[in-house]
Amino acid sequence: MKVKGFDAFVRKLKRLPVDVQREIKERIEDTADLIVMDAGNAAPVDLGYLKNSIRSFPEQKGFNYVIQVGADYAAYVEFGTGSKVKVPKEVVDYAAQFKGKGERVVNMPARPFFFPAYFKHRNELIRNIKRVLKENLNR
Repeated sequence: MKVKGFDAFVRKLKRLPVDVQREIKERIEDTADLIVMDAGNAAPVDLGYLKNSIRSFPEQKGFNYVIQVGADYAAYVEFGTGSKVKVPKEVVDYAAQFKGKGERVVNMPARPFFFPAYFKHRNELIRNIKRVLKENLNR
């Protein structure tokens, strides 16, 4: 899922003093770790594959973290199937790629684990970055 305006934001961050960049990168990494932890804690567990397949890794020299769920069935657990699909408005376009072809109807209720963690910590990260910028650029 791509965040609109993110690349332009990263370009601006890369023009900041090195110590400010480092502090922002630390906040981003901490947030990625929290999302992985919370999503893993909320993931339904049968054999544990779904929970254990949640990982993060840095991109753009640490200004971006990709958080992946490696289980190929993760989206169906997250959003549900058949008549029991529930997709948050913010990710409708992303979720559309997992829509079935109607060949088989399996009505599995949504058991969100990833996006609740993402939404919670995304807002915290935005506040933390604003705080770092305010503290360091108003010296």
